[in-house]
Amino acid sequence: MEGLFVSAQSDWVMTYENISHLTDDQQDLLCQISTGSAYVKRTAYTDADETVLSALRPQIINGISPMATRLDLIDRCISTELPSLASGSRKTKTDLEQAFTRDQPALLGALLTLLADATARLPTIKLDKLPRMADFSLLGEAVCPVLGSPASLMPVFQRNTHELIDNSLEGSPVANALVDLCQQRGEGQVFNGIISHLLKQLNLFKTDFSGWPKSPRGLGNILRREQGVLKQKGIEVNLTGKSNLGRTVDVVYKAGDRHAPPTLRNRH
Repeated sequence: MEGLFVSAQSDWVMTYENISHLTDDQQDLLCQISTGSAYVKRTAYTDADETVLSALRPQIINGISPMATRLDLIDRCISTELPSLASGSRKTKTDLEQAFTRDQPALLGALLTLLADATARLPTIKLDKLPRMADFSLLGEAVCPVLGSPASLMPVFQRNTHELIDNSLEGSPVANALVDLCQQRGEGQVFNGIISHLLKQLNLFKTDFSGWPKSPRGLGNILRREQGVLKQKGIEVNLTGKSNLGRTVDVVYKAGDRHAPPTLRNRH
């Protein structure tokens, strides 16, 4: 953690190359830096002084497989899949650096002009419902008309979030089993009882032994972690308390109940 906050003191855009997996702790840390946080430690060679490293930085993560699996990071992400390079289109590093050096002044000028025009339009942009990345969304909506695009950012942003959620669920055998259970039983209350009984029912839909919980407590931890993602799929999981037989859980399924994107009231 300390190393990342130290890097953020000098890097205005933080980049991570060829990442294949992010742990829950790493995803939490990326969330903190994307919306602003601080790392506090004792100042070296002192007894009571504190050093505070603050960071609020945009980040670029490059990799082959989807890495954002937790809803709090998914809500902060824009994911794009780049096409493969066509045969014969590769260039040397020298050629790329020369082309960038040649075009850099025009690129910088175009970005500054875009930012100035979008900032001027920003006060007129209103959304009926602000998402988690409220300021980013408003600025994105202001950029669209400046670029001459007839499209709105929010539907694209919402589709992007749903795709990341789907990718996240594909990597969770418990979530997949719970989705299958809900779809088999239909809308309404799918389950209400102790977690150990739910685990037995989910075992019937198990297709992947890797990452499968070995105990009711393990299932409870997974359900807590994936509550937000499952809700986006219309599955509400509520850990309701304890009974003499164990922890209790309630599962309600609303087919097709996915969060709709905020609508744009005025973009002119």
